[in-house]
Amino acid sequence: MSKVRISVTVVASVVALSGSILLAPSAFATLCGYPPGACPAGDTNPPVDQPVGATPGDRALSGMTLVSQSTTNQTPPTVPPAPPSVNARDGAPRVSAYRGDVVRLRTAAYPRVEYRVKVMRHSGPYHFIGTVTAGANGSVTLPAIQMDRSGNYTLALEDGGGTTYYISVVVA
Repeated sequence: MSKVRISVTVVASVVALSGSILLAPSAFATLCGYPPGACPAGDTNPPVDQPVGATPGDRALSGMTLVSQSTTNQTPPTVPPAPPSVNARDGAPRVSAYRGDVVRLRTAAYPRVEYRVKVMRHSGPYHFIGTVTAGANGSVTLPAIQMDRSGNYTLALEDGGGTTYYISVVVA
């Protein structure tokens, strides 16, 4: 009887261990968009277009698509008129775009700091779209997104120290 318990415990441990090993790659894939697309080293966008949002309802409301890296490479970056602000409403620099445009922003940042990038349409929930690291020159290029609907989009850059910086994109 005790041998059965031991073997069941061993089998359960092996299943749990293999489950965690299998889950690890999908956790890394979220650093550059949503699964299943993982980004190659150095890329900020996935290999193929991916609607932004974890569920079909979120995707419908978000009005955004995280575009492929090949599209990103063809899109010149836009520099906002001022550095990102810690105030989302009043101080955030504004960038204008049209519905259907691919928006790729390059902005001032603290050198060699890693930022989690999130985006929100109107006053909806924030959606994680990737992680970027600022270069030694103090600038960072954010993941490129296609704005599929008109409205106000807020991009948030969260550093590891608890500070969030904001940029606003107004889509006509």
